[in-house]
Amino acid sequence: MADIVFYDIPCKSTHVSASWSPNTMKTRYALNFKGARELGGQPTRMKPDGRPHYTLPMIHDKATGAVVTDSFKIACYLDQTYPSQPRLVPSSNFALVRAVEDALQPLLAPVYPFGVPATERILNPASAVYWRGTREAIFGMSLEELLPAPGSERESTQWAAVRASFDAIDDWVIRGCDRYLGGAEVGYADMHVAAFVRLVRDVLPADKWADMHSWHGGRWERLLVRLAEHELVPLV
Repeated sequence: MADIVFYDIPCKSTHVSASWSPNTMKTRYALNFKGARELGGQPTRMKPDGRPHYTLPMIHDKATGAVVTDSFKIACYLDQTYPSQPRLVPSSNFALVRAVEDALQPLLAPVYPFGVPATERILNPASAVYWRGTREAIFGMSLEELLPAPGSERESTQWAAVRASFDAIDDWVIRGCDRYLGGAEVGYADMHVAAFVRLVRDVLPADKWADMHSWHGGRWERLLVRLAEHELVPLV
């Protein structure tokens, strides 16, 4: 595969590995899975006032000149442009994977009250200011108000909602009679889930991963182990 420039989000934390953002981590997994050597796109969505909203991840494929934003669109682009590599989204299951992708977004939302405030603490100063301002506008409250107080009933209830979401994903895999959402082998949908699991492991307080890693017979820890070889992008 030709060189592809991958735009990620840095952080100041020394204990957080490679990518910390679930959105960019999905693309980092995808690029490595497809065999990329290294890591002016379109807006990913429009703001309420009609202005374009630009977010990461974004890639620039030097071989084709293409600039692609949005992690699912990037996965589809990689499959279309480099079909000889392992597929992220099997063509026979495209509609199903798209439906799962859409379902995962709200299903994983219970992680946000923990993940959004925790993320601010690992960002570089300029990014932290932007993060706080934009996220407080989105949620309509301060990050301190968004984060459930440790040991509170609200924290217990919110974490139970996170567990319920992963219960549902585990049920999807069991009903599919396979090892992964992607079937017998990992696919893009599994990378989406793994990106959020890594957020819990690397960014949230340690007690959250201490609890999650044993859920569902250790499924989520095994998923991270399976994808560990695709976490880092070698510099060339």
